[in-house]
Amino acid sequence: MPDAIMQVGPRFGENVAPLLASLAKGPNTLAHGDYRADNMLFAANDELVVLDFQLIGTGIGAYDLAYFVTQSISADDASKHERELFDRWIDGLLAGGAPPDLVDKKSLWEHYRSAALFCLAYPIIASRGMDLTDQRSFELVDCMNTRFDRAVRELNLVSLLK
Repeated sequence: MPDAIMQVGPRFGENVAPLLASLAKGPNTLAHGDYRADNMLFAANDELVVLDFQLIGTGIGAYDLAYFVTQSISADDASKHERELFDRWIDGLLAGGAPPDLVDKKSLWEHYRSAALFCLAYPIIASRGMDLTDQRSFELVDCMNTRFDRAVRELNLVSLLK
């Protein structure tokens, strides 16, 4: 288990309720809820098609982005492109007509960090339900841990814990 995750893991449970409360604070929008690479197809013209809307609901928009970055792209790519993806998301909100007074980059970055912290739930849940003696299962959990380890370090997620 990576050291950065060990700084968060033991304190995660006692922080879930306040973390969820912070994620429930607006501004809220329609959220996919499972926005990851496995649920995306790209057409020949590079048009994105998103599948699997069974977890759709309302929440902070930063959640879908944080889930995608922490769960779907390599740690190296996240390190290189995370802030650029966040900035493009902000630009897209404004271009799509989001009220500028609701698009406060600093607060949305904090929403993003909180959502990234919550995403630790996925490797925890996945690892509890898998046979880690199975090589494929072990590699999946290891990959999730590597990605989350990067997020903890680079986003200073420990600072969000009480």
